[in-house]
This record gives sequence, structure tokens and C-alpha cells, in this order.
Amino acid sequence: MYTSASRCLVLVAFLITGAKSVAVELNPIQTENRKPGADDWQLTRVRLDSHDGTRSPWIEGYCSKQSAAAGETVDIFVSTDPPVKFEIEIFRTGYYGGKGARSIKRIGPLQGIAQATPQPGEKNLHTSVAGKPRQN
Repeated sequence: MYTSASRCLVLVAFLITGAKSVAVELNPIQTENRKPGADDWQLTRVRLDSHDGTRSPWIEGYCSKQSAAAGETVDIFVSTDPPVKFEIEIFRTGYYGGKGARSIKRIGPLQGIAQATPQPGEKNLHTSVAGKPRQN
């Protein structure tokens, strides 16, 4: 008959004798989240338009999709007024040791161009009708 004390002793003996440990296989998300994170992925020096305090005509941009699966493409639309060179940094959000994102790629410098501001539409929203992205 085994008592709690003898079970504990058997467990300790099992651990001390060097029994083989079972390797735990990580799923793809756990593997990704173990990669090092980035400290500088959030916008910290945002310069707003002095007229209404909500936009930055010096550089504005948006993507054709909010997210993409591996292998999918995302078009990035950027306007700089006045036209200046700029860089794009791409981050993947996730845990990354509590940092929230990791750097995936840096692109540029690219030459910016000034795009026309779309007219307000329904509910006073500015809707952009994107054409083919300009290749730099």
C-alpha cells in the first residue's frame, strides 16, 4: 500500500535518477511569440495639423488591408506634403515577451508624393479611392 509520503519519495527518486524528460513541442504561435520584441513600434512623435489637430499632412498613409495571412500582399499608400523621402517600418503585433510587437522589415528610403485630399462624403468621412499604387 502506498501512502502520500511514499508517492512523493517515488517521484523524487524518479527525478533524481535522470529519467528522460518529455520535450514539449511548441505550436507556431508560441514559437513566434518567443522571438525578441521591439521597443519602438508605437508612434510617439506624432505631428498634428494646427488647423483641426487630427491629421498630419506632412506624411499620411494607409494599407489596403488591416491584416494579412502569410504569403498575402498588402498595398501601402503614402502621401507626403511637401514631397520628401520616407521609410516604412513593418511590425507584427503579438506577445514577444510583453513588448507587443517585433520588427519584420524596413523599406526605403522612398520618394513621397503629395496626394489630393479626398472630399468629405457621407457622414463627413473622407473616403479615398485608391488607384494602382505608385512604384518607386
